[in-house]
Amino acid sequence: MYFLPHLPCKSCVERIELPLPIQQKTTPSQIVWPWGDLSGNFRCASCGQASLYWAEDCRWDLVQNMDQYYNSKKLAVFQIDIPCAVERCAGLLHILVVMKLGSHVEDAANLASQTSLAGTPCDNKHQNYGFQTFGAIRCTAVSVSKQGDQLEWACGEND
Repeated sequence: MYFLPHLPCKSCVERIELPLPIQQKTTPSQIVWPWGDLSGNFRCASCGQASLYWAEDCRWDLVQNMDQYYNSKKLAVFQIDIPCAVERCAGLLHILVVMKLGSHVEDAANLASQTSLAGTPCDNKHQNYGFQTFGAIRCTAVSVSKQGDQLEWACGEND
């Protein structure tokens, strides 16, 4: 019997389907939250809104079709780090997104440019709004390995 995690989107009626974490190339057993007790700003693929979620928000559903389980193993959660829109702030916004394993930083840059950041705070607690105009991003696959597989910084079109 297999279960897959998801988050109910806080901005629309869709769900954010989460892949199981892949640690050391072994199949994990069901755990309470894929990344410990951390909270995070997850991006909904349907509406593009980033919202804050906690471990308590995670739901688990019984897999009805094994294709759903195998497709989940082809995905990973990536953390996209985006510079704050406030002038002279060195803080970063951290957005979690679900992308295919083997994604490139350009894929993350494309998602970042389509993400509504309404009220998303940076490290320095500045509230960011709207769609981000960024000069560079960094992206790390947080659900793939303990250290994460980092994609290099990418420069946006507005440099």
